[in-house]
Amino acid sequence: MLCKATCSVFKWPQEGSVTMEMYETLGIMGEGSYGRVLKCRQRATGRLVAVKKFIDSDHDPGVRRTAQREIHILRVLYL
Repeated sequence: MLCKATCSVFKWPQEGSVTMEMYETLGIMGEGSYGRVLKCRQRATGRLVAVKKFIDSDHDPGVRRTAQREIHILRVLYL
């Protein structure tokens, strides 16, 4: 349960304000049909985070639906 320690301080960023330049990629944690999960370090704070990068969803509506579903679930859990 990696999330337990960080959930209480988690804040959703404003849409469009997060870029990969804000993170240093340390490695790949996992890979699946819809993308990969990267282990990253937030440059501003040094905090370790997991970043999920979805594959290009313009050509596959299933990827877009899956991404939207995961984002919705995370928002429900952390708000």
